[in-house]
Amino acid sequence: MNQLPTIRNYGRYNSDNYGVNSLEVSFPDGFTLYYSYATVIAFRGSDGLKIRENDWSTTTGKHLNWINDDKSRRINGEKFEELLKKELDSHGLGEIERCEYCGEALYGRVKVHHHTEKGIDVTGK
Repeated sequence: MNQLPTIRNYGRYNSDNYGVNSLEVSFPDGFTLYYSYATVIAFRGSDGLKIRENDWSTTTGKHLNWINDDKSRRINGEKFEELLKKELDSHGLGEIERCEYCGEALYGRVKVHHHTEKGIDVTGK
């Protein structure tokens, strides 16, 4: 039995060059993570689709709308992270580690997490 997830672009970009910025990672058991860049912005789990409020940019807003454009379904960041952690734990995909610079949990993320200040990578990575 194949236990690897399926990875595809959920976006509607005119060029494949941008597709990596809007990824859907679907696991064989039906659990799905939706990424905007390296951040999980929505997931489909045991209790249906959970989608986060836009705390970022217009680009992330576009990604959120591609997943589901009903803004009344959006969950605030703190509640979303709580539900995501619970769902990830239930699938054996709990916290990987924490960012050494901001302490943010790196569960359910691509292991790329950079912080910038005035366009300069302050992590030294």
